[in-house]
Amino acid sequence: MSRQASAEREKRATITKAEGDKLAAVNLAEAAKTMAASPGAMQLRTLQTIDGLGPSPSNTVVLAVPVDILEAARGFAAKLAEKKQE
Repeated sequence: MSRQASAEREKRATITKAEGDKLAAVNLAEAAKTMAASPGAMQLRTLQTIDGLGPSPSNTVVLAVPVDILEAARGFAAKLAEKKQE
C-alpha cells in the first residue's frame, strides 16, 4: 500500500512538472514573438540580464558575438530569402 501511494505521488509530480514545462514553453514562444517584433527588445533583454548578474568580481561575461552583428546577419538572410522568392 505504501508503494502504491508513493507511485501515485510520483505520477502526480511528473504530470505537474510536464504541465509546468508546457506553460514555460508557451511563455517563451510568446516572448520570442514579442522580441522579434521589436528590434531593440533583444538587445535590451541582453543588457538587463547582464545587469542582473551583479557587480560581483566572480561574474565574468563574455559576449562572443555582438548583437548588432547578429541583427545584420538576420537582415542579410531576410534579403536573400526575398531574392529567392522573386
